[in-house]
Amino acid sequence: IPEGARGERRLSGFRLLHTHLAKGGLSRPDLTVLFLNRLDSLAALEVEDGRPTTLHLAFLSPPKALEEDWRILPPKPYFQYLEFDHKAEVEALEEELARQARVRELVDGSGERAILVGVDRGEGPEAEAYLAELAELTRTAGGVPVKKVLVFRPHLDPRYLVGLGKLEELKSLAYHENASTLIFGLELTPTQAREIEKATGLKVLDRTQLILDIFALHAKTPEAQTQVELAQLRYLLPRLVGKGKELSRMGG
Repeated sequence: IPEGARGERRLSGFRLLHTHLAKGGLSRPDLTVLFLNRLDSLAALEVEDGRPTTLHLAFLSPPKALEEDWRILPPKPYFQYLEFDHKAEVEALEEELARQARVRELVDGSGERAILVGVDRGEGPEAEAYLAELAELTRTAGGVPVKKVLVFRPHLDPRYLVGLGKLEELKSLAYHENASTLIFGLELTPTQAREIEKATGLKVLDRTQLILDIFALHAKTPEAQTQVELAQLRYLLPRLVGKGKELSRMGG
């Protein structure tokens, strides 16, 4: 699936159609691909003796419209979907996404909506206090903390910090809260920052980056602004190097 920008008002512009060689509807992994990539739609076509038979079709649900992140249409023989107005279905969903985004702008202003993620490694009340402090830092930086999530994790995942399954839950929560950013209370390694961003399609910050953003916001003199910018670039450098040809020169 091509990587591309997925804004909160639009879908990706891609439809995924694949075949099922055995009978059965859309699987959980199928639907997760639909959701995580904000696909226009996902379809699975059953094939028997080399011929197409039943078509299974699913679309994303508008945020908070249903308990599930997706809406599955009734399975039908594929030819009954040939006249289906796919474009109208996608346009209606994108109009609802845009409407909800406009409502949020009126309520929250222009602040960036963020999901705050704290990790409890056995600290108990201290972990909750750190998460509350992270919310205050987010507000100071001009963000809007819409949800606080405390994850109990004695041993951190070296790649995804809180595990891939938990990241899928956070992505779902961000979708329903129309948040575009995940802010972690722990300092992320360059690998974790890249993998989390790749897995969720969301902007990812950690506590250190958030504090640097606050310093940048309040730096007044040219010298202070330059020093803060240099600190930010030094912190971001390991996250750029090795991220692919498109960023190799930027890293340099």
